[in-house]
Amino acid sequence: GSSTSVISGLNFSPDFVWGKSRNQTYDNELVDIVRGGAKVLRSHTTGIESDYSSTPAVGSWNSDGITSSTNFSMNYGSGNSSVAWLWDAGSANVTNDASSTGVGTIDSTYRANTTAGFSIVQYTGNGTSGASFAHGLGATPDFFIIKSTGYGYSWNTYHKSLGNTHLIRLDTNAAKVTESGAAWNDTSPTSTVITLGNLGGTNQNTAEYIAYCWSEVEGYSKI
Repeated sequence: GSSTSVISGLNFSPDFVWGKSRNQTYDNELVDIVRGGAKVLRSHTTGIESDYSSTPAVGSWNSDGITSSTNFSMNYGSGNSSVAWLWDAGSANVTNDASSTGVGTIDSTYRANTTAGFSIVQYTGNGTSGASFAHGLGATPDFFIIKSTGYGYSWNTYHKSLGNTHLIRLDTNAAKVTESGAAWNDTSPTSTVITLGNLGGTNQNTAEYIAYCWSEVEGYSKI
């Protein structure tokens, strides 16, 4: 790749990109507009986010694509053939003050596309079982992925077919894990909130998290 690479022609302005080299053993890397284009997470590892503030992995979120730098693995080295999956999460971040709105118990900042059934949510844990945060979808999430950005916890993943007592982890090859209350407090998500237990990977006190959430949209997506 060159110092920058442009993906264009999407006919929408993306807010989340998951990139991977197809012919090199580079990492799966995830960048979103809520955390900012300088912050990179890697789905195969429990590692914290990398911060490329001087040269952001995604230097700009354009009206029809993105511009990336060599700090994004899909743009490393010459001869690197890559794939990218990109999502539109709407046009603006929304800050939910839980005490004011009565939606959830943890404040969150989310960016949601209710038409496409996708949202990005940033929140800070409080370590309290039964805590919840607003996801902004306006529909019940069928699938969501949560990662601590500053601590080395797994990528804890909920899917409606697993139910609220199990999860899978993107960074391992293990089968589904039984979590008796620790991850989701044995509570299914609703059209307004996702409920958490006190698992470090989803709700450690003062830890920051990012959640990628999807709800099925008839005629558009199937989960």
